[in-house]
Formats: sequence, structure tokens, C-alpha cells
Amino acid sequence: MKINKYIGVRDFYPEDMVVENYIFDAWRKVANSFGYKEIDTPIIEPLELFTAKSGEEITSQLYNFTDKGDRKITLRPETTPSVARLVVQKQKELKKPMKWFSVSQCFRYERPQKGRLRGFVQFNADCLGVETPIADAENIALASNILLELGLTKDDFFIRLSQRELINSIFKNIKIKNIQPVFKLIDKKAKISEKDFVLGLKDNGLNDSQIDKINLLFTVKSVEDLEKSGLDYDKDAFENVKQISDYLTDFGLKDLMVLDLSVIRGFDYYTGIVFELYDRTGEFRAVAGGGRYDDLVGVFNGERCPGIGFGMGDAVLALLLEKKGLLKKLELSTDYFIAIMGEENSSYAIEVANSLRKKGNSVEIEVANRNFKKQMNYANSINAKNLIVIGDEETKNKSYKIKDLKTGKEK
Repeated sequence: MKINKYIGVRDFYPEDMVVENYIFDAWRKVANSFGYKEIDTPIIEPLELFTAKSGEEITSQLYNFTDKGDRKITLRPETTPSVARLVVQKQKELKKPMKWFSVSQCFRYERPQKGRLRGFVQFNADCLGVETPIADAENIALASNILLELGLTKDDFFIRLSQRELINSIFKNIKIKNIQPVFKLIDKKAKISEKDFVLGLKDNGLNDSQIDKINLLFTVKSVEDLEKSGLDYDKDAFENVKQISDYLTDFGLKDLMVLDLSVIRGFDYYTGIVFELYDRTGEFRAVAGGGRYDDLVGVFNGERCPGIGFGMGDAVLALLLEKKGLLKKLELSTDYFIAIMGEENSSYAIEVANSLRKKGNSVEIEVANRNFKKQMNYANSINAKNLIVIGDEETKNKSYKIKDLKTGKEK
């Protein structure tokens, strides 16, 4: 009976895991360098954890079901609500700020396409307990530094910045009564035609003057542009964007920043700065995205605990790295292959392997009782760096020689 894997999920063979672990290692290395500490949460969570505040798009994509105890549960589609739950559970004990990251398997029931899967691994980094522009900028810098660590350059990607309070104030000042549907339209603007976008705005009661003001938003590319735009906005929210921009300049990211007020982000829990990282060619969807969520912990009966965080998925990131030729250097390899000439020499071969492994080397020994030629073919197929041959003489003398398979020289 042939059983195929489920649609939208992936198998990972050894050569695939080399790429995955390369990405995971970069996530952990950069997060640790910023002082973030690793956490993890269950892959199964109570359904209401995500229906409470995640937004319509995410809740419509949940893998949810009722378990044998009649509890409504779901596979996690993201991890930010789980992080909020962790805070609530130990809020009195935790020292602020909590700077946490996770590498988590997530699931969303959506149409599989390039860079978008039903099963994916997501890196999340959250800083909780503070609401300062420097915390926001540092979180964005962390996301950017991951891409730089993986070999991308400032010519490969950019940061789109926006601010939910700023957009809210502009909408209120142009007398938009029902803001949430307009948010949703702007969030999917790139996926629909200009005609459908305008019709959607009119269906939500906007007149031509209001639509002109919204279109004016899309011409703003910097804080200077916003100041000159003539739009009426909240000055505190504007100052917040300006301060974060200044700090990002201090982090060395000035050339990557674009103010883009079309960035809304689909989650309903965002309250302040929101951001996305995109490749400059526009070929891929957002490589990372996040924002400030100051009220999410309170939704789950905790004390107010402001937070800033982002998510970065492995699927889009791997496609981007492959496109840029940054995965060619990755290959499977083994430090030593030990060929065994006769089963009677196996014990000494194991002794040699044990010694090498204690020194931190990866070692394979012959386990298939093949002839020497076939053992050599196998050593080459696994990209072994060094060869050790254990025969009668080596066993008798308790000695061996090491051959560098790249140069052919003995060490």
C-alpha cells in the first residue's frame, strides 16, 4: 500500500536537513548575540488562545479539532499568543525585559504555493515588559542581522516600517467610521486590482475625497515625506516612528528603511510599530514580519505587559538563499571513514572510531562487509574528508594512517 505525504508539508532527507540546520543555527546564533533566550511551547494549544485576538485570516486557517476529553484544541499557527500565555503563567516571577526566541513547527490550513506551506518552521523573537523605541529598533535589527548572517547583503533586502496608531489617527481625521475593514483591504492591496481596491473602499462607505487621502498614504516613503504630505496625524505616533528610525540608523540599517503605511499586518493584536522584511526583487513574499503588541497579555487575564516581536519562516528564507546562490557551499560530509579489511579487525576499528568521536569528529565505520573498492566508493559518496584503513597489520600494531581524500596525501 502506497501512502503519500499530506499536501503542503515536507519530508527532509539528510541533504535537506543541512539547509534547515544552517538556517536554524543562524537564528540561534544571532538571537543569542542580542541576549535573547530560547523557549518552546506545545505544538497543541487551546483553541481560544488563537481565536481571541489573532485575526480573521489566521483563525480561518486553523487546524482545530475536539479531543477525546471534549476539549477544543488546535495545532499552533504561530507562537506569539503562546508567548503571551507563558508570561501570564509566571508574570509575578519574571524579570523584565523578557527577551525570548523560539524555533517552532507551525501549521496553517491554506493553499500551498511558492514559499507558503501548511507545515513550516517559524523563528519568533519577542521582547516583553518594555515599550521603548530602542526595544523596537533592536528587535527589527535582530531580524535584519539574521539575514546578514546568512550571507544576504543590504542590496538584497529592505525593511518596510509602519505604525498602527499613526494610521488609526489618519483614518480618524479623515472621518473613516469603520476602520477594520479598511485595514483588511489595505493589507491585501497588493493581491487585488486597483479597481477592486477602490470598489472595496466605496463599499465600506468611503467617498472620493477619503479615497484620495488613503492613496496619498501610499506615496509616503520616509518620515520627511509624511511631514510634507499634508495628512493630519497623531504627533506622538509620528515621533515614535521617527525615534525608531533614528535608532535603526544607529544599528547601521539606515539604507534599508522605507516608511510604508500600506503595511498593516494581519494580526488584530498589533498596537504600534509594524514591520516587514522583503527581498528587493519583489519575487518572494515577506521574509519576516512583526510589530508591537502591548495589550495581548491582558487579553488572557494577565497584567498589562507590552511586547515587540517578529516571525520568520524557513520556507521563504530557504528559497531566497537558494536564489542568491548562498546554499551552494552547504554539503553533507563526514570527517572520517574507517574501512575494515576483514571482520576480525572490526574491534580495533571500533576502538579507533571511539577515540576520534571523543575528540568531536564525525566518524563512519564499515558495517556492510563490502570489498575495498566498494568501501572506497561509499567513502566518496558520503564526502568523507579522511580515510583510515584497518587491516591485520593495523590491528596487530595498534596503529593506523590517515589519508586526506581531497589531496590524496597521508597525514
